Amino acid sequence: MQRLVLATVVTWIAAAASAHGPATQPAQTRETAAPARQAPRAGGLAYRAAEVGRRAGALARIAQAVVTDRNGQVNSLGATAQQIQFQRQLQAQGVEAGFGMRRWSDQRFALNVDAALDRADALLAEYAKALGHVKATVSPDGVAIAAGGALAPLAGRAEAVLVELVNTSGRPAPVRIAGSIGEANLDPLQANLRPGTTEWLLLPYAVPRAGAFRMHLRAEAGAGRAEADLTGAAAPSRKVTVRILDDATGNPSAARLWLHGADGRYALAGGRPVVLAGERTVYTFGYCDGAAAATVPAGKVHVRAQKGFEYEIAEAETDAAEITVRLKRWVDMPAAGWYGGDTHVHWVKPNWYENEDPAWLNVHSQAEDLWVNNNLILKHWWKNVRTREFPQGLVANRPDTFGVGKVAELSTGGRIVWTGEEYRNDEVFGHMVFLRIDRLIEPVSTGFMGGPEAVHWPPNSHTHAMVREAGGISIAAHDVVHEVPIQAILGALDSLDAHNPDRYYDLLNCGFRLPLSIGSDYPANLMGFARVYVQCGAKLDYDTWVNHLAAGRTFVSSGAMLLLEADGQGPGGAIDAGDGKEVLVKGRALCRTPLAVVEIVHNGKVVRRVTPRGDGRRIEFAEKLTVAGPGWLAVRAYGGGSPTWWGREG
Repeated sequence: MQRLVLATVVTWIAAAASAHGPATQPAQTRETAAPARQAPRAGGLAYRAAEVGRRAGALARIAQAVVTDRNGQVNSLGATAQQIQFQRQLQAQGVEAGFGMRRWSDQRFALNVDAALDRADALLAEYAKALGHVKATVSPDGVAIAAGGALAPLAGRAEAVLVELVNTSGRPAPVRIAGSIGEANLDPLQANLRPGTTEWLLLPYAVPRAGAFRMHLRAEAGAGRAEADLTGAAAPSRKVTVRILDDATGNPSAARLWLHGADGRYALAGGRPVVLAGERTVYTFGYCDGAAAATVPAGKVHVRAQKGFEYEIAEAETDAAEITVRLKRWVDMPAAGWYGGDTHVHWVKPNWYENEDPAWLNVHSQAEDLWVNNNLILKHWWKNVRTREFPQGLVANRPDTFGVGKVAELSTGGRIVWTGEEYRNDEVFGHMVFLRIDRLIEPVSTGFMGGPEAVHWPPNSHTHAMVREAGGISIAAHDVVHEVPIQAILGALDSLDAHNPDRYYDLLNCGFRLPLSIGSDYPANLMGFARVYVQCGAKLDYDTWVNHLAAGRTFVSSGAMLLLEADGQGPGGAIDAGDGKEVLVKGRALCRTPLAVVEIVHNGKVVRRVTPRGDGRRIEFAEKLTVAGPGWLAVRAYGGGSPTWWGREG
C-alpha cells in the first residue's frame, strides 16, 4: 500500500502591516536603490563605510536611552549598516552571501554608503535639536567646547544631552566632559578618541523641579580646558503606575509594554528596553513583569500591552495616575494540548559575549507566552575582544550561566527552560541546534567561529550520532543552506528550520520526512517572534515536547493558529493512499488579526485556496482532494499584514 505523508503544518503570519503576498526574503537581504549624490563625501570609501557603522551604533545607543517614534528610522539605518558590512566582507572575500543576498556593484556600494551617511547625519541633527547639543573638539591647539539649543527636559525624569566629540589633533586623545546644575554635579563622560574620529555620547542629567535652570559644562583633554553653558526650563510632570493582569486569574502578567505621554517619549521605568544584536535594533516597548512606573508630562498617556499570540492586545488612553490593564485570551492552545516554544535562544547581551541577567529570562519568555524556552550554548571567536588570557581575541562558550539540561530554578509555573547547544560552522556546513542533550557536543564551533586554531572538521553530519548518544535531537538552523541536503540524505536531521518554503518543499519532494520547527535566534530577533507549537496532550513535559517535535506533531507560526486533519490524521501522521484516492483535508486557521487566505499544498503545488468571511480572524476548510500516488500535504495561512515571519513589530 502506498503512503501519503502529512508534512508539518506551516503558517506564514506576522503582525507588521504590509500587503499580502508570497513569502519574501528578510529586508536586509534585498538590494535597495540609493539616490545619486550631488558631491563626493570626504574620506575614502572604506572609511565612509566604517563611519556608517559607527554612526548607526551611536544612534542605536541614543535610541535605547531616549525611546521615541524615531526608533524605527534608527533601526532601518542599523539594518543598512549591517548590509554594508556584509558587502564589505563580500568584496574582501570575493564570495556570495547566503539568504539571497546579491553582491552590489562598486558604484551602487558607494551610492548606498553615502546615502546611509546622509540619513545618519540627519538623524543625529534631529536628536541634537531635541536633546540639546554639545560639541567638544580636540585639535593641535588644545580643546574647544560649544553648546547649542535650549534644553526642555521633564522635571524628575532622566534626561540626556547629546555630546559630539571630535579629534583633529592627529594623535590619540583622552577626553573628559564634566558638568553641574546648580550645586549638583553630573556624572562625567570619558572617552579615548582615535585620531580623525568622531564619537557621539549622551551626558545624563535630571532636573528635580519645574522651572528655569543652567547647566555648566567643562571639557578636559590633556592640559587643555574649555567651558560652556546650556540653559533651559524643566516642564511639570506627573507619576503614573501601570499594573498588567491576566483577566481570567486576576494575577500579575508579564507582557510587552508600550507607555508614552504627550511628548512622544516612551517611559520604560520598571521595565526593560529591547535591544537586539549589535545594538542595531531598539524597539519602542519594554518587557514588564506585571507592573511599571513612569514620569510623564501632564495630560494623557497611551498604554499598550501585548502577550504572545494567544491574548488580545490591550490599549488605553487615559489621564489616570493608576492604570490597570487586563489581558484576555482569544484562544487557549494549551487547553487543546498545544504548547508553543522557541527552539533557538541565546540568553546573552547584544554583543554576544556577555551573559544576560538570568532574572530577566523568564520575564521575556512569559511576556511572549512561551511554554518551552531552549537556551543554547554556542562558541564564538570575537577577534576584537582581547584579554591577557586570549591575546588573539576571546574564544568562549556563551551563554555559560547554566550547564546543559533543565534549568530548574527558571522552570516554574509549568513552563520549561532547558539549556541545549548550537553547533556552528559559518563557511561550509552551517548551524545546528541540539535539544535535550546531557553534555556539550565538542568542539561546539568549527571553522572561523571556533577560534584562530579551529579547522573545518568534523562536518555537522558527523555529530548526529553523538547527539543521539547524548539523548538529543538535531535541528538544521536557518533554512535549507550549506550542508543541509547532505544531512537529509544521511539521515542526520530530526527537524528543520525552513524560512523559505520552496527549498523545504524540494526536500519533501525528494522523499525526506523532515518535520518543521523554528526559533528566534535571540538576540538576533525578538524572542518568540516565530515559534513552533507542539501537540503534547493534557500535560506538558520536555521529553514529550521534544519527541513530538521530532515526530512532526507541530505547526510553526508568527501569529496564527493552524490545525489540520487529513482522513483523521494530524500533522506528522501518514495515511494510506492509492492512485485516485479521495482525501478529506479539513481544519481551521485562527488569528488575533485578520487572515487573508489559507492554502492547501500537495507535493509543492497549491491545490486549494480558502478565503475568510466576516472579520477574517477565522477560516474553516473541508476540502476533498484526489491524490495519485505517494506524496505529502501541507497547509499554510497568510495574514492580512506581512506574509513572512521576518516581519517585526515595534
